[in-house]
Amino acid sequence: MKYYTKAWYNRVLQMSKDENGYQKYYAAHSGELPDWYTSRFRLHDSKIIHATTEKSDRGKDLTLKIFHDESHQIFLLKLRNAKIMESALLAGKYLIADELYKTNGGYEFHLLLADDKNALSYFTAACAGIEKAMPDALPLYSLYEYCIPGRLFYESESFYNRKTKEIVLKERDSNRGGDPDLIPLPKLHNADLHGEFLQRLKSPKISGYLRQFKEDTKERRSTEYAILTALNRGVFNTLTGDYEYFCLSKLKPIAEKWSNKHNIAVDTHLILPKNYILNHPPADEEINLP
Repeated sequence: MKYYTKAWYNRVLQMSKDENGYQKYYAAHSGELPDWYTSRFRLHDSKIIHATTEKSDRGKDLTLKIFHDESHQIFLLKLRNAKIMESALLAGKYLIADELYKTNGGYEFHLLLADDKNALSYFTAACAGIEKAMPDALPLYSLYEYCIPGRLFYESESFYNRKTKEIVLKERDSNRGGDPDLIPLPKLHNADLHGEFLQRLKSPKISGYLRQFKEDTKERRSTEYAILTALNRGVFNTLTGDYEYFCLSKLKPIAEKWSNKHNIAVDTHLILPKNYILNHPPADEEINLP
């Protein structure tokens, strides 16, 4: 065996034991932990956008603004009366693992963090309470569902937070017969975005292959879709995020204009994917065409 050696197996066993250690605590004390933490809400691979502290009547509150990896939503974690026990730079870090413990004074929150180069660090804080909340502004990611229907990589509706839907639908219903641009849908069309994304790759191999098909035909659209799907399976397993980022960057100026026009706050901050494919295009030999 070259890779799956005895040493590899022993490391896996040790990792399982370490994970089971916290799982045993969690099982015994889940009733003492906040509901949001015990509702299968996973923080793994989410990214901290920034961290802020502000004074409160109880001391200092720490707020983490986080891009959630599973739902592609932005949410806030608020640590009330936070006391830092083990410090680390938080902004831009990825959440690898987390542990939450009940204490006499509230909670103890432990994080294992990684930066873009996978350098690891710990962060630990004691707090009187820890709450999950949605930001006041609508995340651009939430408007994606309304603005780019029929997108390539569909995700469950449950990923798009209820607050966004309630506000947007309420605004739409109150403007019946009024401004048709309230919901910016459809402003972008997925089929158009497919072609532009492929052009931006500047691949002679892709361009040559597409020249077989006439522009703006059903066959051309289907081929572009097939190429994107092949890229997702082959070059970058994370192409879903890369393509979504490209679409959102196209949507951003439209959402800002819509936000100003209707006086509805929209958070247009975007998270650039690691090794974004348009910044690091694959070589032609890496590309498998359908």
